[in-house]
Amino acid sequence: MLKLFWPAIILTTISLLIDFKNVSEKMIFLILTLTGIIGASYTGYFFQHYFLALVPPLAILAIPKKQITVFIPIIITSLLLYSWSNISNRWKKDLLYIPDHSKIIAAQIKGLGGGQLFVASGVHATYIYLNQLSPTAYVQPVNYIDPFFSKNFSVDIQRVLKEIEAVPFIQWCNPIPLENAKGNESINQEFISPLQLMVKEKYQKLQTELEECSLYKKTYLK
Repeated sequence: MLKLFWPAIILTTISLLIDFKNVSEKMIFLILTLTGIIGASYTGYFFQHYFLALVPPLAILAIPKKQITVFIPIIITSLLLYSWSNISNRWKKDLLYIPDHSKIIAAQIKGLGGGQLFVASGVHATYIYLNQLSPTAYVQPVNYIDPFFSKNFSVDIQRVLKEIEAVPFIQWCNPIPLENAKGNESINQEFISPLQLMVKEKYQKLQTELEECSLYKKTYLK
């Protein structure tokens, strides 16, 4: 969160310290900021887009009500530094070529004749490349693979397993191979144990271009 919002947080702090007017109004936006932080961090995951709700209250708080000339160059300098940091990070990603896992997996499935995919682990954008909807009611794999998510959102694991029975392809992109996932506390064992059994009995493991990605193709059609 600090990496994403440090300019706004710094400017908000300065604004609050130098401008003591409209305290009740500022308290409202401080409460909105705090509730936004609680809502974004509740899941235990801290993806940047979870914190977009902080942008409006922080942006309003960052601007002092009274005119202070010295504040303008501080704002400009902070924004320039922040922008350069993000641009340079993007350049690094492009120059180092971080592969698009979803695009690669989708291309492999199309090369095998196509078919419905189930993303058991990894980026679910593969559905988009294949122009498909998720075969389950839960699009994001974290909903059923993560024990924290699964418990707090009351995910019906048996329903997920029922919905993927006829799926010809299963994607598994994870540092932990599917075959070694049993007993790992970071993975929902209620989901992984029957998935492993299903894959072992009905699927063939295929090689992919990606070190941490496996694609499973159904061989048992019933």
